[in-house]
Amino acid sequence: MKNLSAIIIFWVVLLLLGCQHKKNHPKTSHQDTTSVYIQKALSNKTPYALRVQYTQKAVAALALEQNDSVNRDRFIQMCRNFNDLNKWEDLKETSKTFLLKSQEAHDDYFIGYSYRWLGVYYENKSMNDSAFYYYLKAEKIFIKLDDKEMLTKLNLDKSNAQIKVFDINGAEKSAIKSLKYAYLINDKLSQYDAFINLGIASTQCEDYDKAIYFVKKALDIAYSNSEFNNLFISEIALNNLGYYYAFMNKHVEASRIYRIALSNKNLQKEKPRIYSTIVGNLAYSDFKTNPNNSTSFLFFTKAIKIADSLGRKSKVAFFKNHLSEYYLYRKDSTRSLKLAREAIEISRKTKSYDDLLMSLKQMAQVDFKNQSFYLKEYINLVDSLYKKERKAKNKFETIAYQTEEITQQKNIALKNYRRVWIVATVIIGLLVLLLIIRAQAAKKRELELKQIQQKANEEISNLMLDQQNKIDTGRALEKKRIAQDLHDGIMNMLASTRINLHLLVQKAPEETRKNFNRFVDGIQDIEKEIRNIAHDLNHGALANKGSFVGIAEALIQEQRNISICRYHLEIDWQIDWEKMAGYKKIHLYRILQEALQNILKHAQAKNVEVSMRKTGDCVLMEIFDDGVGFSFKNKKKGLGLQNIIARAKASDAKAVIKTKINEGTTIEITIPIS
Repeated sequence: MKNLSAIIIFWVVLLLLGCQHKKNHPKTSHQDTTSVYIQKALSNKTPYALRVQYTQKAVAALALEQNDSVNRDRFIQMCRNFNDLNKWEDLKETSKTFLLKSQEAHDDYFIGYSYRWLGVYYENKSMNDSAFYYYLKAEKIFIKLDDKEMLTKLNLDKSNAQIKVFDINGAEKSAIKSLKYAYLINDKLSQYDAFINLGIASTQCEDYDKAIYFVKKALDIAYSNSEFNNLFISEIALNNLGYYYAFMNKHVEASRIYRIALSNKNLQKEKPRIYSTIVGNLAYSDFKTNPNNSTSFLFFTKAIKIADSLGRKSKVAFFKNHLSEYYLYRKDSTRSLKLAREAIEISRKTKSYDDLLMSLKQMAQVDFKNQSFYLKEYINLVDSLYKKERKAKNKFETIAYQTEEITQQKNIALKNYRRVWIVATVIIGLLVLLLIIRAQAAKKRELELKQIQQKANEEISNLMLDQQNKIDTGRALEKKRIAQDLHDGIMNMLASTRINLHLLVQKAPEETRKNFNRFVDGIQDIEKEIRNIAHDLNHGALANKGSFVGIAEALIQEQRNISICRYHLEIDWQIDWEKMAGYKKIHLYRILQEALQNILKHAQAKNVEVSMRKTGDCVLMEIFDDGVGFSFKNKKKGLGLQNIIARAKASDAKAVIKTKINEGTTIEITIPIS
C-alpha cells in the first residue's frame, strides 16, 4: 500500500514539473523563427550545407513577412550570404524577390541594393554585360541619393567586370572613381581594393612597374590597419606582388614574397583558397629559379590537391599546366603530356579562356605531332577572344551610353513637366489674380452704389423730414391762429356780451335777475371751455415738433386703414429724435415699413404692437405680432428679412428676430442715437 502511495506521489510531482516546464517555454513566434534561421545561416560554425538550407529558409520566411525597412535590410544579409556561399542561382532568385519588395515600397535605397546583387550574380556567371548594366542602374540611384559608400563599392564592381573583358581604360576609370569616393569617406578597405584593381588592370596592358606601385600602395594599407588581419588582405596583396615579379621573370624576388605571405600560420586553415594559390605560384617561381629543386614538385602537388578539394577547377588546370612544364624540363614527356591533356580538358569544361589558352600553348610544346593543330587553335582562340573583348567593350560603352541617354531623357521629361507645371501655375495664378481684381472691382462698385444709395436715402429722409416739418409747422401755426382767434375774438365777444347782460340785469326785476344770472354763469362757463380749447391747441402745436414720430404714426394709421389687424403704437417721449442722424431714421422707418408689410402678407396676425423706447444711448424698437410665426431651420431667409438685417447693419444697429411656429414673431432693433 505504501509503495502504491509513493508511486502516485511520484507521478503527481512529475506532472506538475511538466506543466511548469511548459509554462516556462512560451510558443516561438514566426519572427523569432526567422531570426534563428538568419543567425544560424550567418554563423561560420554552422556546416556549409546547413548554412545553405538555413539561408533558403530565412529567405522563404522573409518573403512572407511585413515589407518594412528591417525586412528589406535582412534581404541584403541573405543576398550577401548566398554570395559568400557561392550559391548563385539562390542569389538570383533572392535578389529578384528583394527587388519586387523594394519597388513595391518605392524605396530607392533598397532598389539600388537589389540591382547591385543582380549585377554580382551575372558577374559570377560570366555574363559581364548584364552585370555591368545592373551596376550602372544601381550607380544612378546611389548618385541621386549621394551615398558615397555604395558608390565606392559599385565602381569597384564595375572595375571587376571591365577587367574580365579586358576593358583596361574603363576598369582604371572605375577603380579611380572608387578610390576618390573611398578617400572621401575614409574607407581604408575600399582604398585597398581599388589599388588591387588598378594593379590588375596595369598587368593587362603589361605595365608591371605601375602594377607593382599600386599593389605596394594596397600593401601599405594592409600593414597599417591591423583590424583587417582576419581578412588576410596583406597575403592577397603579397600574392599579387609576387605574381607581377614572376611576370617580369624576377622569380627569386617572387619566391621571397610568396614565402612572406605563407609565413602566416592561420592562412591554410582560414583561407585555403588563397593558401593554395600562393603555394602553386611559389612552386612555379621555385621551379623557374632552380629547376632541379624537388621542393617545387611537392608544392605543385599540394596546391593541386587543395584546389581540387575546394572545387577550383580553373586553378587545378593552371597548376597542372605548370606541373606539365616541370615534367617537360625533367624530360618526362609522358607525364607532361598527360597533365597537359588533363589541363586542356578541364579548361574546355570550365570554359575558362585564359586557362584554355595556357593549355593550348602547353600542348603545342608537349605534343609535337599535333603542334600545328594546337597552335592554330590557339591563334583562332586569341582572335576570337579579341573580337569578343572588342564586342564586350563596345557593349559596355553602348550600355553606358543608353543608360545615360535614358537618364537624360528622363531629366528632359522631368524638366518639361516642371515647365508645364510652372506655366500652368502661372496661368492659374493670373486667373485667380484676375478673379480677385474683378471681385474687388465688383465690391468697390457695390460699395459706391451703397454710398450713393445711402446718400440718396439721407436726402430722401431730409426731404421727408423737411416736408413733415413744414406740415407740422403749418399745423402748429394754424392751431395757434385758431387759438388766438378764439381767445381774442370769440372770448372777447362772449366776455363783452356777458358784461353787457350783467349791466342790463341790474335794471331788471329781482326774479328776472335771478334767472338771468343763471344764463350769464352759463356764458362764463362757455368762456372757460373756449379758453381751455385755445390753451390745448397752443400746447399741441408745441408738442408736434418730432417729425419722425408723425411719419411713424402716419404709417401705422395707413396700416389700420388697409388691414383688419389691431395696431398699437407706443413711442417714448424722452427720445431726442433731433440727435439721430437722418440716414439712421430712414433705415429705422424702412425696417418698420418692411416688418409691417411682412406681417400683412404672411403673419395672419390679429394684433400688432410697435414700441420705441429709450435704453441708454440707444433706441429699442420692438415689433410684435401674434401670427403663425415660422422656423429658421425649415425656411431660408427671404428678401424682406435680409433687407431688415442689411439696413440694421448699415445703420450700426443690432437686429434680433425671435419666432416660433404658432407663437408669433418679435423683431428687436437696437440703434444708437448718436
